[in-house]
Amino acid sequence: MLRTLALIVVTCCSATAAQGKVLAVHVTDRAPVDYSLAEQRPYERVIGQVVIGLDPDDRDNWQIVDLKLAPKNRDGLVTAIADFAILRPVDEDQDASIALVEIPNRGGKAMLRYFNGATNGSASLTQSDEFGDGYLMELGLTLVWIGWQADVPTVPNRMRLTAPIARGEDGQSLTGLVRSDWTMTARTNTLDVAHRNHIAYPIIDDPTQMLLTWRTARDGDRKVVPAEQWTIAADRTSVESESGFKGGGVYELVYPSRDPVVVGMGLAAVRDFVSFLKNDRDSPARVNKTIAIGISQTGRFLRHFLYQGFNLDERKRQVFDGVWIHTAGAGRGSFNHRFAQPSRDGHRYSAFYYPTDLFPFSGAQQTDPLQGPFNAGTGGLFMRYAERKRPKVMYTNTGYEYWGRAASLLHTTPDGTSDVDLLPNERLYHLAGAQHYVHRSTPQEIPRTKAVRGNWLNFLVNLRALAGHMVNWVAEDQAPPNSQYPRIDKQQLVPIEQYRWRTVDGVRRPHQLHLAHRVDYGPRWSQGIVDKQPPNVGPPFGVLVPQLDLSGNEMGGVRNVEVRVPVASFLPWALRFDNGDAFEMDDFHGTVTPIPQMVTQGDWRTPLNELYADEVDYRQKVQVAIDELIEEGFVLPRDRQQIAEQAITNWYWSQSR
Repeated sequence: MLRTLALIVVTCCSATAAQGKVLAVHVTDRAPVDYSLAEQRPYERVIGQVVIGLDPDDRDNWQIVDLKLAPKNRDGLVTAIADFAILRPVDEDQDASIALVEIPNRGGKAMLRYFNGATNGSASLTQSDEFGDGYLMELGLTLVWIGWQADVPTVPNRMRLTAPIARGEDGQSLTGLVRSDWTMTARTNTLDVAHRNHIAYPIIDDPTQMLLTWRTARDGDRKVVPAEQWTIAADRTSVESESGFKGGGVYELVYPSRDPVVVGMGLAAVRDFVSFLKNDRDSPARVNKTIAIGISQTGRFLRHFLYQGFNLDERKRQVFDGVWIHTAGAGRGSFNHRFAQPSRDGHRYSAFYYPTDLFPFSGAQQTDPLQGPFNAGTGGLFMRYAERKRPKVMYTNTGYEYWGRAASLLHTTPDGTSDVDLLPNERLYHLAGAQHYVHRSTPQEIPRTKAVRGNWLNFLVNLRALAGHMVNWVAEDQAPPNSQYPRIDKQQLVPIEQYRWRTVDGVRRPHQLHLAHRVDYGPRWSQGIVDKQPPNVGPPFGVLVPQLDLSGNEMGGVRNVEVRVPVASFLPWALRFDNGDAFEMDDFHGTVTPIPQMVTQGDWRTPLNELYADEVDYRQKVQVAIDELIEEGFVLPRDRQQIAEQAITNWYWSQSR
């Protein structure tokens, strides 16, 4: 079950009980770090835990679901303990320092891999190969990680929050319904109710409230699995079947559980620890400005954080000066409701109808035009902030987020019929053609087939360049490059029915993209309580996808060398490969298929012999494209060589079919 609050030994208090912020800090490790630039700019790591105390009667904490039902200390505060890790420059004026604060995705640390090119992903912050080329250190940033998620499994170097359990006003256990689902690729005898091995809410054995169903497709009719065909496992966090659960469809279990953790305290832990770093002389790394970075799940966390007003602390001071939301699409998530499962996301063919696609989607205020009971109302991401209190926000999304995370709703009306202009504090960059993450394989390792599942288009070079722009934007109000994203009025953003891809080399497009739906979770959803499991699903919002050019690559956005000087179509979607629906999208992945050498029947793309005279011509065009990307601010000059080498590798791969 989820961990409850435990006592730890702490050091000095750094806030009064009345303030209800950081009560104590316990540093468990402080030492220099060994990395490539350590002699020129020494850094040290600071690792420990922080105790957060929240006043449930403070209106700034009223948003936290069930906070008033959690146990309180002698000062009337609800406490939680968060892990933290810091890399700080030891020779800098900390009062002038900028912190880049990563919100850990499922407890992990990713920014050293994303920005520094580190190859060791263990994130212990003790090994030299965990720091890559030291780019973030060159920028002089203080790097911070803070645990916020209460159901992260106990794994070394994972960042966690230890939060209390809510109880009824009479002190009795709170109960409620929880839901788990599984997209089946093969037969199995056990189904774990936890998502991605996270700590699960245990099953209460009550046949009157449990329901296991099976359906053959995403929106297929649910068929009840008879109770005599399955049992609850002894650990109460899985169900078992002697005959096996079959592959090729979707199982869904609704079950009763008890003792919900106050999950929303993770939002306040981030708020209060970061405010502490900025404003308290006793902080372990005093900083002047702060930038948040959230990747995928935690990009959605930051959207939720902004929407619910947590970027103002209890004194109405701005917490983050800048917020970078990467590959979150238009989603938020299960970060602040009773029996929330923060790991749950939402894709076209997995994790169905959890509270991840929640209106409003855009920064600008908008109104749902739908009439009837599923109307989502009016709102905007920054509705709780005066204009001068809005942070500088950067969104980066790949093509996958348009197909798999409804990213178009960031900048269109809810019905998908018109563009919505961004606010002055927003920048949006679409990383054209890329999948959700950069595929590890390279063309040298991939068989010379007509199409490849897994898209290796490297957008990390763009993130490195944008990191510098984000720092300058926050530190000196120096504007970053103009937003680059597909628009309806430029015919770059279209309904799936108008999408240009037709079957080529046996590659068919998915029959549908992930749609954000209006969903009814029950009459107490406004209080953060889900009563309907599964929920009632209403009409979808108008989700669109980037159109393709005549090379089969996405239009609009930041177009890297692979797209500007193409030898293949870099598609941000892929079809599933198991025995499920063959036209459904696979989570996260894209596809690469080479452009033909010459006009080929059935292939509508412009062939290579019309694009390039020869290899020399291709190489020259690659160098011009790199020059353009550097000039536009989307690539660092230091990354020129690796980009050019990858382009040549792509050329030889395309020639060796």
